[in-house]
Amino acid sequence: MRRKHSKSLHGAGIDVLFIGIYGENLFSVLVIALGNVGEERRRRTEVAVGWWVVPPRQKLLSVFLVMRAQVFSDLHLDFAGSFRPTPAPGATLAIVAGDVGHSPDSLRLLSGWPVPVVFVPGNHEYDGADLADGDEELADVCRELGFTLLNCAVHELTDDHGRLRLVGASRWWDFDLLGRNRRDECMTFGERYLRHMGSAWNGRPLHSEEVRELALSHRIWLAKTLAKSFDGRTIAITHSGPSARSADPRYGMRPGTASFCNADDDLLHLADVWIHGHLHCAHDYVAEHHSGHRTRVICNPRGYDRLGEPAGFIDHLVIDL
Repeated sequence: MRRKHSKSLHGAGIDVLFIGIYGENLFSVLVIALGNVGEERRRRTEVAVGWWVVPPRQKLLSVFLVMRAQVFSDLHLDFAGSFRPTPAPGATLAIVAGDVGHSPDSLRLLSGWPVPVVFVPGNHEYDGADLADGDEELADVCRELGFTLLNCAVHELTDDHGRLRLVGASRWWDFDLLGRNRRDECMTFGERYLRHMGSAWNGRPLHSEEVRELALSHRIWLAKTLAKSFDGRTIAITHSGPSARSADPRYGMRPGTASFCNADDDLLHLADVWIHGHLHCAHDYVAEHHSGHRTRVICNPRGYDRLGEPAGFIDHLVIDL
């Protein structure tokens, strides 16, 4: 043993303590990372401890990278008063599962976010617009802001745990949540939400039939993409809920719920984590599969102030991917 060295770094709300032991050919590093999480008045401290043995001249920065995502959705900033989201200390990525506001321009309120942002559109980003025009405008705004737009698209990353793929699609609503025999009833209820959106499809008012067509195309794309072999972790991101388990307990399994959740339970086993929005109630549950594989399902929406929905929102929710 030659010597010990310790160092504390301060930045982005994180204190990192390195305790290293030099040997003849290797440098062993004990890393203790302290990150403050939460609002000022109710902070808690997260502690992550790791031990690595690396060549003495290897850049240590690459050793300590672990993908940590801040997750949120349904901010509805057009109706949120003075509220604005803030970056979570310790997050290396932000995943936004739709409905930041009621037009693509709302995304500009996230301008200057200090870490990469991955965005999956919600239904309200298309309010008052033709869906084709909305897609084009969303692409332009995300390009301007440097955000990664995922709508039937894949984004791959790498950290010290290996490869990671983010598979994203809005997924819309196919109205089959309650079964095919109740599809027509669910589509009728869906018309109420679509009238509120005021969106169009190829120049004509958007109706349940077109939404179902779009939803099924997203379902086919998700199923094929998630089924592709991948040597790493898979994170699925949709706006709509992937299971009846994500239904809002205030309303239960009503026909209107089929405009918020899809019966994609058979796809859950293809992902390690499934992040969604749309439901204005928080979820964090685990779907267990016959293979023994487990999928964590997370929804962290803010919702509308007038309905008291932000009470369940965690401003700085950060998860390890």
